[in-house]
Amino acid sequence: MLSLYAQEKGNFNIVNYATLMTRIARIRSVNENHPLFLEFLDDMAHRVVTDEVFQLSPRDISNIIYAFGEMNLKNTSSIKILDWLSNEDVADVFAKRSNAQDVSNVVWAYASLEEI
Repeated sequence: MLSLYAQEKGNFNIVNYATLMTRIARIRSVNENHPLFLEFLDDMAHRVVTDEVFQLSPRDISNIIYAFGEMNLKNTSSIKILDWLSNEDVADVFAKRSNAQDVSNVVWAYASLEEI
C-alpha cells in the first residue's frame, strides 16, 4: 500500500490519506519506523494542519484519528494532527460539522491514546 503512496503522492488528497491510513490500521502490518511510512505521516500531517478546517471532511479527520487509536500511534506526525484538532477553534468547527459517529470515533481514539 505504501508503494502506491510512493508512486502517487503528488496526486494525494485528504480522502486518499484518510483511506490509506484506515487501511494500514486495519491490517497492522506496517513497520511504524519505516521511512516511507514516516514520510506518508509527515505529508498527511502537513496537509491536514495547513488546509482550512472547512475544506476537510469531518469523516476523513475522524477516520485518520481513529486509525491512530487503532495503531496506538504516538509519533511526531500523529501528535501534530491530534494537537491541531485539540485547538479550540478547530474543535469547534469539527464538532459543528460532524455527526455522532465522527465525534464518537475521535473521542474513542483520544481515550485510547490517553498517555499523550
